Amino acid sequence: AAEKRDDLLSDVLTEKEIELIEKNPDITIVGTVAALRNLKEITNIEFKECVAKDGGELDLGNGIKLSFLITPGLNWPDTMMTYMPLEKVLFSGDVFGAHYCEDCIYNNDIIHFDKYEKAFKEYYDYIMSPFDGFVRSALSKIDEIDFEMICPGNGPVIATDIDDVIDKYTKYSSVEKSENNTMGIF
Repeated sequence: AAEKRDDLLSDVLTEKEIELIEKNPDITIVGTVAALRNLKEITNIEFKECVAKDGGELDLGNGIKLSFLITPGLNWPDTMMTYMPLEKVLFSGDVFGAHYCEDCIYNNDIIHFDKYEKAFKEYYDYIMSPFDGFVRSALSKIDEIDFEMICPGNGPVIATDIDDVIDKYTKYSSVEKSENNTMGIF
């Protein structure tokens, strides 16, 4: 059994950390250079930090390690993915997410799969598609990683059909964009 660690926070997205830092003043924030800089600027709080570098690794003990993949621009300049080799889990941040929720945790338990598929595509279109080049770069980074589960920051945990999900992102990020752009002004 793994030893419980409550002194580290891997910063996949710089949201809600102020409360965590205030409640746990001894916590070490693990994040990209940009994430740590942004967090310092928005919190005005001193905290312990550990810079996550692309391809870098953090040993948590008991055989548990985290590997970092820096993926800027998805959809913030400070984003990264974290891979846990022992469990074969990829924590993907915004990548592979969806603004969708049912009374389940895993994608294979979704009842209204058509609604999830629609939300998955809309999430890509509205949040990720402006960053297609960054998406393709991230996909190439995870290509050689052996993972069996994806935990995105939004939506269900992807425990099945992982190749299908990756294929969709590959397809979505490769679509030619129209040069006819429209902007709504309100």
